[in-house]
Amino acid sequence: MSLADGLKLANQYFEQGNYRQSESIYSAILRIQPGNFVANKRIAAINESFGRFDAALEFYKNALKRSPIHLEFLTGYIRTLIKKGSIVEAKFVLNQTKTIYEKAKAFDQLNSLSKQLKPSKKLEFFYKYLE
Repeated sequence: MSLADGLKLANQYFEQGNYRQSESIYSAILRIQPGNFVANKRIAAINESFGRFDAALEFYKNALKRSPIHLEFLTGYIRTLIKKGSIVEAKFVLNQTKTIYEKAKAFDQLNSLSKQLKPSKKLEFFYKYLE
C-alpha cells in the first residue's frame, strides 16, 4: 500500500469514528514520514479525545514544528493544555499566539499599502518604516 493510500484509508477510518484503526495507520505513516502534517494532527486529536493529553501535546508540537502559525494546531495545543490543567502555560502560549497574529495582520496591512505605492517608492516606504 502506498503512503497516499494509507493516508486515505486512515482518514476514512477517522471520519467514520474508528479511531483505533486510524491511529494504527497514522502511526505507521509517521514511522515512514515523521513530519506528515495530517497524521500528526489526527493522532493529536485522537489522543486528546481519549484523555491522553501528554501524547496529544507531543503530536501538536510535531505539527507546529512544520507549521508554527497554523491556527488549528495552535488552538488544539492550547485547548489540550487547558484540559491537562496547565493553565499558566496555556495563557503564555495564547498570549504568544495573539502577538504573532497581530504582527502578521500588521504586516499584511503594510504589504497592502506598499502595493499601492509606485515601485520606486516601495523601498523608501519600508526604510522609513524600519527607522
